[in-house]
This record gives sequence, C-alpha cells and structure tokens, in this order.
Amino acid sequence: NQEPHWVLIEDLVGGTYEIRRRHRRYLQQEPRELDEAYDNRLARSVCPPYYQRLERMLAGMLTRKPVRLNDVSDVVTEQLFDVDLQGNDLNVWTYEATRKMVRYGHVGVLVDAPAAGAKGRPYLVTYTPREILSWRTEIVDGKQKLTQLRLLEKVIEPDGDWGEKEVEQVRVLTPGAFEIHKKNDKGEYQVIDEGTTSLAEIPFA
Repeated sequence: NQEPHWVLIEDLVGGTYEIRRRHRRYLQQEPRELDEAYDNRLARSVCPPYYQRLERMLAGMLTRKPVRLNDVSDVVTEQLFDVDLQGNDLNVWTYEATRKMVRYGHVGVLVDAPAAGAKGRPYLVTYTPREILSWRTEIVDGKQKLTQLRLLEKVIEPDGDWGEKEVEQVRVLTPGAFEIHKKNDKGEYQVIDEGTTSLAEIPFA
C-alpha cells in the first residue's frame, strides 16, 4: 500500500535529473504540443531540492542530541566508533538510518556478526522496506514470533581482471540458521552459503 508513495519520494531524492528521466510520469505532453516544444519545456523544468532539505531537517531534529551511553564497556565503546564497518560512528549511523525512516516510514536493522570462530565483531546493517522482502510469523506459547525473514542485498563482486559488478542476493534467516541465495546470470537464485547461528529465535520489535 505504501509502495506508490515510495516511488515519488525516491524520484524526488534523485532531483531534477531523475524527474526529467521519468518525464512522462510527471510532465505530461499537452494535446497538439509539438515534440520539440515539449522537449524545450522539459529542459527548462527543474525540481527544487525541497524534499531533501525537509528530510535532513527532520532527521536532524530527531538526532540533534548525541546518543548517551551508560554502563558500556570500553570494548563496546570503541566499536561504536565504527558501528557498520563502513567508518560511521553511532551518531552518524543513527542520523542516516533516521533519514531512511523518514523516507520510507520505517526501517529494519540487523545486528550481524561473523561465523563462530571467525575474526570480527558484531555490526549494524540497515534495510529499507524495499529490501525486507517478506517474513513469516507463528504464535508460539501465546506470543507472535518470527519464523522466517528474507532480506534483499546487493554486493559488489569482481568482474574480469579490472571491473566490478553488482549482484543481488537474498539472505534467509530462520531460528538458528541462515541461507544466502545469489542471483546468477540466468536470473535464477541458487544457495551459495548456509549455516547455523546462535539465535534460537529471531528477535524483533
């Protein structure tokens, strides 16, 4: 139900050039208007960045105060200087996640970690509603619990000796297990990785 609104917002985020690229949706050609006249009118049309300004303002209002930490170990405090392994500290990550929340109405956050025994530490991954493909729930002991969660991800892989390409994959989470389904050149998804996790159930809020 919300998806039609996301389309408009995503185009507004792209600014003038994205709106022009989808000109038939937003700038209709008038009856008897010549193609040359329409193209000239399109070239003069601009989309002011009002939405981007509003999104940044609302996100800034919600995150204007730094996150306060109480009774946090030095190890965790140090990790919060790079919570997503992309160089963003907790406050920057919170601001960017809030921008996505304003844009889509809600977001999902996955606390991921390397497999047991592998070097590394937990980190945060943000998923927009477009990337949260579906989920399943069941009533267990009178409580609604997640039994499956499917997340769309895009990863960069080497392409030849010098190039890179973006590949889609789907992460499937179930209590105590995960699977990675990657899209091949034929457009089909194949399981390329699977394993177990320490989570007996998928927590959600």
